[in-house]
Amino acid sequence: MRVLDLGCGDGLLLELPAGKAGRHLAGVDLSSHSLALARRRPALSGARLEQGRAQELPFADDSFDACVSHMALILMSETEQVAAEVARVLSPGGVLASAASAP
Repeated sequence: MRVLDLGCGDGLLLELPAGKAGRHLAGVDLSSHSLALARRRPALSGARLEQGRAQELPFADDSFDACVSHMALILMSETEQVAAEVARVLSPGGVLASAASAP
């Protein structure tokens, strides 16, 4: 399974699937500081962690089977473009799991 964490921050959420064999993990975040913290997590040593915008994901089409996002989507602008990018990088039948709360 290939999993993308959209707005991965310091990598805490991405650590959850890291312990399972056969997982290929990636995360994207705007913050270089948060990504530096994520890179310090031993469980994420093999993960592809990229600095970038959700509106312009730095991944090829059909790169992931699942995309997770925790409290990041509510902070993003151009949500239609974010949705289009997530759909582009997900394989057909891929899953988006997002947790958000209203302000």
